[in-house]
Amino acid sequence: MLFPSSLLRLCDTYKTESEVAETTLSMMITGNNKKLFANIRSGAHPRVDTYNRIVNWFDANWPTDLPWPEGIDRPSTAKTRCMACHAPATHIHDHLRFCDEHFYQALEMR
Repeated sequence: MLFPSSLLRLCDTYKTESEVAETTLSMMITGNNKKLFANIRSGAHPRVDTYNRIVNWFDANWPTDLPWPEGIDRPSTAKTRCMACHAPATHIHDHLRFCDEHFYQALEMR
């Protein structure tokens, strides 16, 4: 599910283990926004594509000796399929899973 609190749990767990500042972690993920997590803590809700990009970054950079937080879907281990064509899902939109092609079609229908 898409919850800002999930992003904050990933952030807090990662930064504690890696001993990296939150602003540094924000820059590592976005390349240009040191306030990513500060904004989320202040009530901002990231767009679906931003949410997916953040979770995918954590998935790709997660320390191998650190357990992934329970209750948060990990993209690399999820056995999910696109609801439209049953291809492997790469995006979540309105709590539904889509492949790249159908994700962008779903966004256009909004």
